[in-house]
Amino acid sequence: MSNLYIVEDSELTDITKIEEYNKEFQDTFPNWKPFVTEDNFELFLKEIEDKKQGIGNDGIKEIFYWFMEEDKIIGSGSIRLNPEIDEYIEKVCGHLFYQIIPSKRGKGYGTILCKKLLEKMKELGYKEAIITCYETNIGSIRIIEKVSGKLIETVEGEKSEKHDSSKIKRYKINIE
Repeated sequence: MSNLYIVEDSELTDITKIEEYNKEFQDTFPNWKPFVTEDNFELFLKEIEDKKQGIGNDGIKEIFYWFMEEDKIIGSGSIRLNPEIDEYIEKVCGHLFYQIIPSKRGKGYGTILCKKLLEKMKELGYKEAIITCYETNIGSIRIIEKVSGKLIETVEGEKSEKHDSSKIKRYKINIE
């Protein structure tokens, strides 16, 4: 684990790196749909700039990041700056989203990415964060608890392809 850092999505313009990231997910999860490809890259760059302002995202302002090791993308994440403006997003999504490529899972990278996103939130002036995960997502539960997440409640969400349950655990993290 050397030279780990995050960059805003708009700062990474090498579509080859993004396609390598997509390929690893698709090789492991054949039904996984990439959110950015060579075909939609220019539109994606515009959309992420709009989302920073809450445009086209139901007013929710969101900053997207790539998680890098050396010059390879090993994960991605986002910070929702104002999830409270949408009751559902606040309840089941919270402030942070993150994911790590399959070959790096279970090795501590998710915890590092989560910490880096929390550091960004602190830089932006936030004192606390809400992070959520499916109750069956043991890996995310461990990450959230490692970064001092305290369980607030378990709520009803929607089932996903990867999780048998629709129960969502909501955690609060003090980032002061």
